[in-house]
Amino acid sequence: MQAISALLLTGPDAAHRLGTAMAAKSTLFHTLRVAHGDDWAVVLGAPLFGEAEIVLPRIDGATALYEAPRSWWMPVGLVLDVPERLHDLLLMGLAQARGFAPPAILVPSGEGDGDAVHAYPIGGALCFSDSALGEAA
Repeated sequence: MQAISALLLTGPDAAHRLGTAMAAKSTLFHTLRVAHGDDWAVVLGAPLFGEAEIVLPRIDGATALYEAPRSWWMPVGLVLDVPERLHDLLLMGLAQARGFAPPAILVPSGEGDGDAVHAYPIGGALCFSDSALGEAA
């Protein structure tokens, strides 16, 4: 099952758009973790107040992500076309070749090459209220 558990924004203004959107939301959402780079930003959903269901804000233009194997997020609808027992091996090989470690987001580049993937390492995710995005809002 591909349950939405994160939202990704891309483009040169992604961090600003996420910061603005999150600042306009209830302070409940300010406890969610965020991460960002030069041309991307992500908010990771989490259960709030002991609930089982993951909570995420609605953000226009965001790509919905699901947690594939643990610590790897991919766009909803994307599936790894290899046996499940090989997922970790495949993903760790990609990370090693690109010089990063999970947790990370993987998004196909859309350029037709099956090997072309954008990788967004999110190991430094912080609560929105403690992040640079929260401080700028």
